[in-house]
Amino acid sequence: MINKLFFSFIIFLFLTAHSALSFAQFVRDDMPAPTSPPTIDGALSAYLGLIDIMSVDNLRPFRLGQLTGCRQFRGDDAMPVVFNSQLPAGTILPSAFRVVTQNGDVFEPGCATLDPANDPDENRTVLLTGQMGTIDNLPVTVIVTEDLITVNGESLRGSSVTVTIRDVGPLLLLAEPQTSSDECTARGSTDQVLLTFQGGITGPNGVEVGEEELVGFTLVNSNSDRVQPTAFDDLNDNDNHLVLCVPSGFEPATVEVDAATVYDPTDIPNRASSAPVI
Repeated sequence: MINKLFFSFIIFLFLTAHSALSFAQFVRDDMPAPTSPPTIDGALSAYLGLIDIMSVDNLRPFRLGQLTGCRQFRGDDAMPVVFNSQLPAGTILPSAFRVVTQNGDVFEPGCATLDPANDPDENRTVLLTGQMGTIDNLPVTVIVTEDLITVNGESLRGSSVTVTIRDVGPLLLLAEPQTSSDECTARGSTDQVLLTFQGGITGPNGVEVGEEELVGFTLVNSNSDRVQPTAFDDLNDNDNHLVLCVPSGFEPATVEVDAATVYDPTDIPNRASSAPVI
């Protein structure tokens, strides 16, 4: 009974605030470009990457199924939800999530998985798929309604986040310092930065990022000195992460990415954004 009352209260608050929202409000040309996503109680972002596959987005269900490991159907949607804490592999259930639409409809995703962003230093992006709205009744919020336990033992139950409609492009969310991988070490780096975007990213037309995209990234230190990364790593895995190799001796405090540097799975370019290296 307590669980039902808790969820009903959350939905009531949401519907009161959002019942008048429309798709046009999310994508007006005169809206200022966001530079960082909303953050509420552990949820950093929910990004509507695909809507009504084979109806609006021309993607075959089996292609999406290759990423999720779930059976996908015509009309399914796909929405990565990024948290500010890592989650244990094998513990994610679709029943832990509810998606609320513009019209107040509530959906439980058909699938929830950490794939494909499942490397040991990732595991913070839950890909939700299934029917979670339509082009005429878009998702507007994601709520965690059951205990979703992080690697630190904290529950994310009650977390909620406003959905970013993919027409604005994926933003850079996180930049985490790391010791260099073999690839970065081979480029003369001793350090690297792991980037997390709202959704899966590539170069234009689904081609992997390369030298042309590298110039769109800038590393800035505490003295406001600016340099370009020397190379990418963590490529060819269809997820929302990239690694930047840092020039030797440089200590980045911020990562900036220019607009139209990377693209989401439907070839929508990113907006200019930045993240502190922490």
